[in-house]
Amino acid sequence: MSSFIRRPGVKAACFALSALLTTITILGIIGFAFCSAQSFYVAGNPYFAESEMARMTVSSMDYSVGEVYSSGGEAKLRQVYNPLYTNLRIRITGEEGETITNYDPETESPAGMEPRVYYYLTDNDTGYRVAETVYNIDSAGEPDWSGFDMRMFTSHAIVMELGVAENMEARDVLYYAGEFYYLLFRLRYPLIFISIAGVILTVLVHAALFAGCGRKPGSEEVFPGWQERIPFDVYLTVFGFGWCILLGLLMEMSELVAGYMTGDVLFCGSIAFLSLLGVILVSEMMLCSCAVRFKSRKWWKNSLVWKFCAWCGRTARRLFAGTFRGAGHLIILESLLKQQLFRGRLHI
Repeated sequence: MSSFIRRPGVKAACFALSALLTTITILGIIGFAFCSAQSFYVAGNPYFAESEMARMTVSSMDYSVGEVYSSGGEAKLRQVYNPLYTNLRIRITGEEGETITNYDPETESPAGMEPRVYYYLTDNDTGYRVAETVYNIDSAGEPDWSGFDMRMFTSHAIVMELGVAENMEARDVLYYAGEFYYLLFRLRYPLIFISIAGVILTVLVHAALFAGCGRKPGSEEVFPGWQERIPFDVYLTVFGFGWCILLGLLMEMSELVAGYMTGDVLFCGSIAFLSLLGVILVSEMMLCSCAVRFKSRKWWKNSLVWKFCAWCGRTARRLFAGTFRGAGHLIILESLLKQQLFRGRLHI
C-alpha cells in the first residue's frame, strides 16, 4: 500500500482530489449553514419573497431608491425601476401625501412591503442633495443634521415601501437570488450528507497525500522537490503573503455577495469562488511542502534565520577560541618569566 501511494500518478491524483474535496466540503458546509439560517429544516418556507434573504436584498436598495427619487422625482423613478426590468416593487408616500408606485396596485400585490423613512437634505441654492439617512418606520425619529447650517439647507422626508414582485420575471439581482434560494431549498437534505461525507473523505485523502509526499516507491529516503529547495522562512513569507491576499479578496467578495451590496452578484460570486480555489490550492501546496520538510531530519536548518544564527555562532566561537588561545599564550609566557627570575638568569 505504501508503494502504491508513493507513485507520482497516485500522488498527483490525491492532490487533485484533496483540492476538489476540500472545495466541495467548504461549499457544502456553507450551504448547510445558509439553510439553517433560513430555517429550511424547521419552518421549511420555500417562498423567497417572504424570506430573510429577500428582505436583506431589498434593504440594500433603499438608499439607491431614495437617491433616484430625490434627484429626479416620479419620472426618473419609473424610468430607472421599470417593472419590465426589475422585480423590485416600490411605493413612495411624498411629503404632501401623494403616493407613487412603479407597478399597478390594482393588478399586483407585492410581497414583503416594509415601510421605512428616507430623510435627505438639500442645498437651498443648488437644490442638490448633500446628506441622507434611512430609518425603519418603528424607530423613525428626527435626523441629526447638527453638522449643517439649517438656514442654508432644507430637510425632506418620504416614506418608502419596498418589496418583491409576485411573479419574478425580470432577470435582475432578486431573480438570481431567488433561483439560488430555491436551489439550496431543494438541496437542503443532501447538503447534510455532502458536508459529513466530505469531511471524512477529505481527511482520508489528505492522509494518503501526506504519506506519499517526498517518497518514491521502494525507498525510505526523502526526496525534496523545488519547493523544499527554498529556505523555509522565505517560503512561508512568500506563499503566506499570497495566501493572505487571496483570503482577503475572498472575504471582501463574500461580504459583498452576502450583504447584496452590489448589483453584479454573479461577477462578485465568481471572483469569490476563484479566490476560494486559489486559497485551497496554495494551502495544499504549503501543507505538502511542510509534510516533506518534516519528514527530513533537522528540517529547520533550511532557513535563513537558522543559517544566520549558525553563522553568528561560528563567528562567536572563533572569536572566543582566539581569545582563549591568546590567554593561554600569556599564561605560558608568565610561567617562563617566573622560571627565569627564579633561576636568576633574567637581567633587567
